[in-house]
Amino acid sequence: MGDELVVDLIDEKALPVAEVLAVIDDKKVTLGDPVLTKVKVTYKIVGQEREDKIRVFKYKSKSRERKTTGFTPKKTRIKIVKIA
Repeated sequence: MGDELVVDLIDEKALPVAEVLAVIDDKKVTLGDPVLTKVKVTYKIVGQEREDKIRVFKYKSKSRERKTTGFTPKKTRIKIVKIA
């Protein structure tokens, strides 16, 4: 708990519910089939950020055809508050 994760862009108005697949305590491991329905994850959004620009270059030989495109992915930084 208290970990910060960087995930794809999440809208602040509609927070998705996180599905828990497994919980690992000190010596006890609980696995879901496929998910654990009684376990809930509480998190809060720390901020929105942009990653470095990704450039894509397309090239066709012998035809002088070149094209450069790219985009900047948007990410959301979340903090895990509680796993219950």
